Amino acid sequence: MTQAHDPSTHSHGGQDVTAARQTYAGFVRLVSVSTPIILLLAAFVVFLLTR
Repeated sequence: MTQAHDPSTHSHGGQDVTAARQTYAGFVRLVSVSTPIILLLAAFVVFLLTR
C-alpha cells in the first residue's frame, strides 16, 4: 500500500507550500476587494441605462 503524498513535508522545507498559500491569500484578497467595486460599477451602469 502506498502512502498519500503530503506536500507540507516536501524535502524543500515547505517552500512550495508557503508560496502557494501566499499566492492563494493574495488572490482571495484581490477577489474580496474587487467584487464590491465591480458590483457598484455594474449598478451604476444599470442606473445610467435605465434613466
